Amino acid sequence: MDTTVRLAACGETMGIQLLDHIVIGHQCYECVDITQNKK
Repeated sequence: MDTTVRLAACGETMGIQLLDHIVIGHQCYECVDITQNKK
């Protein structure tokens, strides 16, 4: 269930690309990996 929440934040952060681009980008990558692995 926590994966769904992270997924939403991952997509939203990708579009915003704030100062935390480096930190968020890293987490976003992991988020995508989990999604593809589940499908």
